[in-house]
Amino acid sequence: LVFLIFAFGSNHASHLFSLCWRRRIAAVLLALSTVAVYLEYTNRYKRYETLTELGKEIPKAETVVDLDNLIDRLPSPGKPQDAYHYNLMATQLLKQNNFTAAKRMLEKAIALDSSYAYPYINIAWAYRGLGNLNSAIAAYEKGLSLNPVDIDSYLLLGEIYTALDSLEKAEELYRRALKYRKDDVRILLSLESTLYKLNRLDEAISLLKAKLPESNDPVKLASRLAVNLWKKGRSEEAITYYLQAIREDVEHLYGAATSLALIYWQERKDPERALEFVNLAAAVKPTADIFTLKGTLCEQLGLKDQAREAYRKAGEIQNQGSSRK
Repeated sequence: LVFLIFAFGSNHASHLFSLCWRRRIAAVLLALSTVAVYLEYTNRYKRYETLTELGKEIPKAETVVDLDNLIDRLPSPGKPQDAYHYNLMATQLLKQNNFTAAKRMLEKAIALDSSYAYPYINIAWAYRGLGNLNSAIAAYEKGLSLNPVDIDSYLLLGEIYTALDSLEKAEELYRRALKYRKDDVRILLSLESTLYKLNRLDEAISLLKAKLPESNDPVKLASRLAVNLWKKGRSEEAITYYLQAIREDVEHLYGAATSLALIYWQERKDPERALEFVNLAAAVKPTADIFTLKGTLCEQLGLKDQAREAYRKAGEIQNQGSSRK
């Protein structure tokens, strides 16, 4: 547009140059700009090819010397857009547990573009692999400040805080994550677990009850809620949520049915009802433990033949497991 105005429009240049000369100058400038754009994109493409090829070779480096030689072949001076490729190369090294080499690549990426979140997140992975948890924490926090919706980073950082027994920090972190992903089950269960470890079981129960109706994975929340209610001695409510888990997802049937059996047997002193849930669990997943429990219940109920058969089945399953080992 600037060239067209210069060549054909009425402006200050029209008083200095004739129309013919203005058109010639505009044509030359346009040609020069076209060449400049072509050279820039050609350079970018060659740079991309070089980085892509090195990205294939770097994970194959067997020694530190090999790696240094490959790093020396990286385009210099680096540009901010190179950080993306450095991060990809480092990811391959991290997958090979080559944390030291990955850290070097990620330091280069951060130096090239300090606003790019993923090199910080990945260097935290490297620091964690090297056992430097304090540096890992700082890197995760920096990465999350740049990309506050990276849920995996919240979970990984939460694991570090938990391992260091910094449970209050873990709680604050998970609550921060819920501002961005209020229905993420992984975050909810991590927060619930943290509250339990802080001896705040009532808060954990209230959290799960509040989030259950809007959850996209209600079975996991219902199962965990049932466990907490049982620990709190509220077996009647626990039964309600165990039954919900059974109705909505057959994969949770074994654990829920086993828990219900224990509630009816140990707390309600109702072995007949407990046996019903044991049979349900055994039909879904026949284990030595569930048949041992069935034998115990049958003994209490005076069902001697069924008790012997259950114990026989438990021994058979246990022996099969031992032989496979």
